[in-house]
Amino acid sequence: ILVNLERRGLVQREGATGAYRLGIKLFEWGTQALHEQLSIERLRPLLDELATETEYTAQVWIRAGLEALCVDQVESPRDYRVVGRIGRRIELHVGAVGKVLLAFAPPRIQERVLAGPLVDALGRATEPAALRAELTRIRHEGCAVYTGEHRLISWAVAAPVVNALGAADAAVVVVAGAAEDEPPAPSLAQVRAAVLRAAARMSQALQFR
Repeated sequence: ILVNLERRGLVQREGATGAYRLGIKLFEWGTQALHEQLSIERLRPLLDELATETEYTAQVWIRAGLEALCVDQVESPRDYRVVGRIGRRIELHVGAVGKVLLAFAPPRIQERVLAGPLVDALGRATEPAALRAELTRIRHEGCAVYTGEHRLISWAVAAPVVNALGAADAAVVVVAGAAEDEPPAPSLAQVRAAVLRAAARMSQALQFR
């Protein structure tokens, strides 16, 4: 069965482990469904504005099970910039956008993640108590700001986007490359404010179907 599913692009086999994961075809089908569920078309103009205002790459991610999934992106206009990949997945306890989605996820999702292995993008172990404290801080501040979490990324700012049902299953993030944050680039504080404004406007856009 798995061989047939792989042939149709529905699953993909990992060469190193032999394990299977969802394939690109399912992502394409899921993206079509998201146009109804998340209304990506309505968020795209706001994502464009955010990338133009900050001059950094802006992305929209959603929570997909115990992972974060990138569903849209507007690249920075700079010659040197961070370029992500739509369809990329990361674990919920990793990075600014993953932790924002985890912080505003239902408690049962948080507990499942906290019970599992917690290793960041640099291979460092995280204590569950420390992560739990981080999630509390993120909920209090309404966003996550992380610096130096990847050798190619100088910093990232993410904030939750609330849908019409009141669930924060999506997030908007701005990422800056290691060589992007030189003057006269906007400051981290300016980008944080811009991301929070964009998240609020995106949330408002999703309230009206």
